[in-house]
Amino acid sequence: MERFKVYKRKKGLAYFLIIFGGVLLILGAGFLIKIFLDGSAIDWNSLTFILQGSLFIVLGYLNL
Repeated sequence: MERFKVYKRKKGLAYFLIIFGGVLLILGAGFLIKIFLDGSAIDWNSLTFILQGSLFIVLGYLNL
């Protein structure tokens, strides 16, 4: 006889990760657009915001 372990996932944390990831994604995209419009050198912080935001969205989606 096998036993199945049932874990309850916290949906509040998943929704928080999705919302926070969306905010970071929008913030990073805004910074990237501002940099392109100003014609200055690429600021790598905007790309890390986009990467981190998309990662948080994926983790929140997988947690749901």
